[in-house]
This record gives sequence, structure tokens and C-alpha cells, in this order.
Amino acid sequence: MAHKVASSRAVSPSMISTTSRPRDRLAGRDFCSRSQTSANVPASLEILEERPNALVRLICFPWAGGEAVKDYRALKLSQALPDFVEVVGFRWAGRGRRHAEPSWTGFGWIPGEAQACIAFLTEKPFAFFGHSMGSSAAYEWARWLTLNTSLRPIHLFVSGTVPPQLHVELLKMGVGGLSRDEQCKKIHFLSGTPIAVLKANNYQALKAILPVLSADLDLADTYKDELRSRSDCFPTLTCNITASVGDSDHLNHGNMERWREVTAGSTVFQTFPGRHFYFRERKETFGDLTAAVARTLARETTPASKL
Repeated sequence: MAHKVASSRAVSPSMISTTSRPRDRLAGRDFCSRSQTSANVPASLEILEERPNALVRLICFPWAGGEAVKDYRALKLSQALPDFVEVVGFRWAGRGRRHAEPSWTGFGWIPGEAQACIAFLTEKPFAFFGHSMGSSAAYEWARWLTLNTSLRPIHLFVSGTVPPQLHVELLKMGVGGLSRDEQCKKIHFLSGTPIAVLKANNYQALKAILPVLSADLDLADTYKDELRSRSDCFPTLTCNITASVGDSDHLNHGNMERWREVTAGSTVFQTFPGRHFYFRERKETFGDLTAAVARTLARETTPASKL
């Protein structure tokens, strides 16, 4: 059983407990370095910094109201990770270069988007990373691939949200009917946008972000209905999972540990100092998170014979 890591200092391997289940590996997968620039990058994905010799790709999904390519580039995620990791951002409909497309209202888009990425995903091992809403998207991608293809992520990194079996119990997420002050507070909490920015200039920032964030919160509510209509028998995944959360986040940390129920692989649960957007609050915390990601991917891309 995974254990909570309660510490305000850097997270080290000795401080992280894992489940006792065997680690999942892709039988026969070639983990050797491949010097190549992909010719199969679909329109929905963008490589933040091309690294032809990378051993693994980390595909990142946006949080509510966010844009993966812009936000992870602003965080300098590629620069924070070693050269054997190539960071890829997923382009969400209704924002960025896909702003002309209708925003998604559920996760029914997963099959089409995933199928368009199959050639890209077969080029080398890949892992998924998501925070908040992005964690749900990453899980749904991993679930669809596991149920419908022979492809598997070598690892699933989730952050700041509960697993799907508990998602149905969350309160309604939308901001409709709230006063402007209440909208500001909720948007600040869910997207990390400073309240001072939201309230400045006659709420211009609020007006700009509200349509995108509202669509994402409506998607979260629709997702609960989609989960209720399914008859999943857990575990649904085989890959290993790391679940992270800020130690001052509103989420029940015991519920975060229940990510272990969705996979037959191992699960790690770790906490970092901070609130919902803990990795944006302090550079040191972001460094601790990326160091943990790098260690995990190094283990996952090391052939079993060399462990």
C-alpha cells in the first residue's frame, strides 16, 4: 500500500513508499536510444523541445482553463528534465491553435484523438503527465489504449485530483450562477490565476478565461455522468502510477492514495509543500517534482536485466 510522504523538504527515493505489486513493463520493447525526429507528430501534439536521442516521451495534458504547450513551456519543463526525456504538450480543443474548434463537453473525443496519435506513440516509450483535469484526461487515454490496443504508457503521473472511482462524488464544478467575486475565487482555486489579476481592469482577465474554464468545468461534470454509465472493473490499467498532491490542497490525501486501485502495477503517493498548484508556488518544489519524475522515468526505461 502506498504511503503518504509528509515532508516540507525535497522528496528523495528513500522517502517514497510504493505498493508491493510487480512493476509493469512492455515485453520486448526496445529501450535503446533512437536518434530520430518524428515525422508522425499529429496536429494535437507539439514537441516542446526536440530531442532526437530521447529514450522516452512525456506527454502532458492541461489543467482546467490551461493550455499544455504554453503552460508547460512557461514552466520550462523540458529544461528541468534530463535529455533522455522529450516533453510533448497535448493541444486541447477550444484554445491555442485549436481555438476555432468547439470545446469538448466530455471525454468522448478520446478514441479519435488517440487513434490519430498511434503512429507517434509507437516510435518510442511514452509516459503521461496531468494535473487536475489533465490527470483525468491522462487516465482516460491510458485506459483507452489499454482496452483497445497493445500500446501502454510506461508510467502515469497524476496530480491534484482523485481517481475516477471517486470522481463521481465531487461537487458540481461549474461557475454558472455565482457572483463575480465567487467566480474569481473559484477560478483562482481551479486555474491558479491570481485573484488580483482576475479583479483588475473591470474583470477583463475574468472575461477572457471564463469561457474556456467554464467549458472545462462543464466537462468535469459530464465526466461524472460518463463514469456512472460505465461498468469498469478495476484495475483497468497495467502501468505504474505516481500520484502527487500539495500538502495544503483541499483533496483528501487518503482518497489520493486510492489511485492504487486503478492499476495492476505499482503505485507511489507523494506530497509536496503547497496548495492545489504546489509546483507553481516555489521553484524548489517544482525542482523536487521534476527530479522525482526524472528518477521514475530513468527506472522505467532501464531494461530489467540491468536493474
